[in-house]
Amino acid sequence: MSRLVLAALLITAVLFCPQGPIAAANADELAAFRALPAAMQSAVLEATTTALRTSADPGVQRIVALAAEATALRPCAIAGYFTPREFAPVAPTRTVITEGSPQQVAQRNQFPQPPFLRNLPKACVYDWTVGKLGSIKAPTVEQRFAALLHGLPPGSDLAVALLLERFDADAEQRNVAAWFEHTYADLDGHVFEGITLYEAWYSGRKVEVPDVDAIAFARTVLHTDSFVSPIPDGRRRDRLFQQIQAAFSSYREYRTLREAAAAAFVTVDPDLDPTYRELNARLHFLWLRLGYAPDRVAQKLNGGDRSELLEVIDSALRNDPTAASLRATAQSELMATAAIVRAAVTSELHKAIGK
Repeated sequence: MSRLVLAALLITAVLFCPQGPIAAANADELAAFRALPAAMQSAVLEATTTALRTSADPGVQRIVALAAEATALRPCAIAGYFTPREFAPVAPTRTVITEGSPQQVAQRNQFPQPPFLRNLPKACVYDWTVGKLGSIKAPTVEQRFAALLHGLPPGSDLAVALLLERFDADAEQRNVAAWFEHTYADLDGHVFEGITLYEAWYSGRKVEVPDVDAIAFARTVLHTDSFVSPIPDGRRRDRLFQQIQAAFSSYREYRTLREAAAAAFVTVDPDLDPTYRELNARLHFLWLRLGYAPDRVAQKLNGGDRSELLEVIDSALRNDPTAASLRATAQSELMATAAIVRAAVTSELHKAIGK
């Protein structure tokens, strides 16, 4: 079956109804996989990976080739928190609220993780704090199988992380990221393990900013030692909080554009915040227009203002029929790649169960 025919068959289920027939089929296949002995589960994954590594599909091969560039990975560092001793000795002693505890879970419900490729199990992620790839706990065989059912080729997590490493080239934003990747704490000194300041601010809910964190921001981002605790109420304190808000807004725009670009490399319908899903079609066009060359895409992302880049893309898509055709071709090819991945893993599953 040709790539374009596969794309046509999948356009409704994948692009417009991701929770429809394909999701139902995935549930059946997943149940069959779960029923297999562990050794056979591993064999299904290994056989699928081997088959896809030799696939002629260009989408699969792009991901496999990029993932192969990853070298030995260091473990990701556990997010730390700012300490009163260093930044505000008069502040309350901080107490860590363990991840998974009722109090931490309640706080997590207030500050959920921003959606980013939740269907992609990740053994490797990009560490925004240090600008390098890092390893995390390996996904389970079931998670890896489910990712294949979603049409994500093996190595997609490595490809995404490597792309983010290329795209993140702003030293000033890296400095801001280092602050926002610290662990969130409330005014009473409770540090909520597993919840970052970025996630807290991203939530759109009211965020408490203790003096410890505010002074850390002033010193590490604004490079001023002029704030000491307790910071009195007034215009100066308000101005500092406004600067934190402005830094977050700028960093969120910077980061989400790069995450959307990396996600568009591996899938036609990335799991992203709905606010940023409108970037998908633009970035699919950009990838194909630039020949799927990561360095060329990085140059565009880092070459100027985000709004200017998007306006250039939008103008091309509005006024140039060739651009619209490229976008449609890119999306059709990504859907075909996803179909090939699903076909490969279901074929190996059916061999294992004798179907």
